[in-house]
Amino acid sequence: IDPAAVMAWKEGRFYCMSATLRTVMNELSRWYDLKVEYDVKVGQHFTGIISRTSTAQEVFAMLEQTADIKFLVDGKRVIITTKERL
Repeated sequence: IDPAAVMAWKEGRFYCMSATLRTVMNELSRWYDLKVEYDVKVGQHFTGIISRTSTAQEVFAMLEQTADIKFLVDGKRVIITTKERL
């Protein structure tokens, strides 16, 4: 068990240490009650801590700034694609 992950959860934060996009999105989909679809295969890994009080849109904006991905949101449905495909 990663103590930093346990403390982050207790303190109301998402914690990622070299996590795949799929791992990050699994956590976000549960927290925000979203259905996630992947339009492309994304191989990036993410490291960081984000407050759970952030909106889904705020989290998506942060992730878009760190990788070549784009989130298309339609209600509770989120499609992940690359910026080139738009």
